[in-house]
Amino acid sequence: MKVSFDEKLILNEPGKTNIMIFVDAADDDLSDDTIYLQTDVLPAPGGGMYTASTKSTNALYQLGKANDVTILGEPVIYDVNAPTKYSNATYGTTSDWSAEVQAYTASGPRRARCELCSSNAQQTIWK
Repeated sequence: MKVSFDEKLILNEPGKTNIMIFVDAADDDLSDDTIYLQTDVLPAPGGGMYTASTKSTNALYQLGKANDVTILGEPVIYDVNAPTKYSNATYGTTSDWSAEVQAYTASGPRRARCELCSSNAQQTIWK
């Protein structure tokens, strides 16, 4: 029997996953109307994100826009979440994951100074 679907099956939760496909078979035997499958969904190292930090600064974060507004001498601070498969505790201590930062002005030139600070929650600070 061949089963086809119009949409791809997407499994987001890592770990063992049970899949049940209910088939409207042409017979009256209900015991063969369900296909049971089990798979192991492996976590992918994606999902690392920058978010505006809640630390005190006079910078103006413009959520949903391409640029945030900086004020001379004030840091612009972002928190960096670890990729899905990893934790902040393994940042920089193993080869699991690392990060690099670059900052550009609205007109394009690269900022000469930006720092990636390490703490319990990794932070990127532009000054």
